[in-house]
Amino acid sequence: MGMNDKQAESLAGMKGVQNTAGKLNANMVWVFALVAAGLAFALTYIPMGRTIFWGALGAIFVIMGFLATFLTSAKTGIAAIAMVVASAVFTGLWYWRISAVTSAVTSAVGAMGGSGAGAAAEKAASIGLAVMLVPLAITLVDCLVTGIVGAIAGAKVRDKAKG
Repeated sequence: MGMNDKQAESLAGMKGVQNTAGKLNANMVWVFALVAAGLAFALTYIPMGRTIFWGALGAIFVIMGFLATFLTSAKTGIAAIAMVVASAVFTGLWYWRISAVTSAVTSAVGAMGGSGAGAAAEKAASIGLAVMLVPLAITLVDCLVTGIVGAIAGAKVRDKAKG
């Protein structure tokens, strides 16, 4: 899953890579992490299947993790921590969005129905949120793993490019 030394040397040997590797301040990894969380949250508004969604999330986090270490002078551990924080922030935002939609549907159904509709709608909403915890957990793991792998690969290529 990771990048081997030959791949890192090949990428580091590309023209212009040596000029950009590690030039930004180490604290810029937090900007890359924030961008990753923001792009991932924006992705939740695009209708797509779960597999494509998780693949796109993985691509966002691996690219941003890579860039966070490759373009900055940050150590790999700091970039990995930034990606962990970004993963947690994104997953929390996505949960908030899902719960807000579920709450709105519950209120609408409760307002339309008779005396027992409100209680039934609330029970259905709580079950719906519980069922969503599994995809949320998968999403968190997806973002964590790909962000950390990207950070490690970026550091490897940056170190090869700098010599």
